[in-house]
Amino acid sequence: MLHSNIKAFKCSSCSKEYKERRTYEIHLTRVHGIGNAKVPVREKKYLLAKEVGHARKGGADF
Repeated sequence: MLHSNIKAFKCSSCSKEYKERRTYEIHLTRVHGIGNAKVPVREKKYLLAKEVGHARKGGADF
């Protein structure tokens, strides 16, 4: 069913539709506060230029 465009899980609170049950359950929990699905937490990862190996214009190091 992953390769079809059939979206079997329809939200009764809004007009969103989902292919996968897990994605639908996360939507219900995150957007509508319904259920207790474990919502993945995204972490932003920032890299400093010196960690990547870049130098400022003019050749000065950090």
